[in-house]
Amino acid sequence: MIPVRLRILAPGSAVALAGPASSPGARPAGEFAVQVGAFASRARAESLRDALTRDGDVATVTEAEVGGDTFFRVRLGPYPDRQTARAAAQRLAGRGHRAVVVER
Repeated sequence: MIPVRLRILAPGSAVALAGPASSPGARPAGEFAVQVGAFASRARAESLRDALTRDGDVATVTEAEVGGDTFFRVRLGPYPDRQTARAAAQRLAGRGHRAVVVER
């Protein structure tokens, strides 16, 4: 278990699992991912990535600057559409992860 501190960075920036179906103006294929964590510490992000890899998933750690702070995001994907990303998020949630579908 890894203790974490959560902070909402940009309300509304994540796509809810129960979000609307794709619309005609939706983004092109491959624009969805599943985020399972965002950490101020690269080591914590890499630890989660390694745990997901041991479970058979392929996760990546990417660096992002938000509001002047650096965060390390742990994501799976890209997925070709929202429905496929939702299925992956639900599978991860079933294993105890807090997974959120995001648009890339």
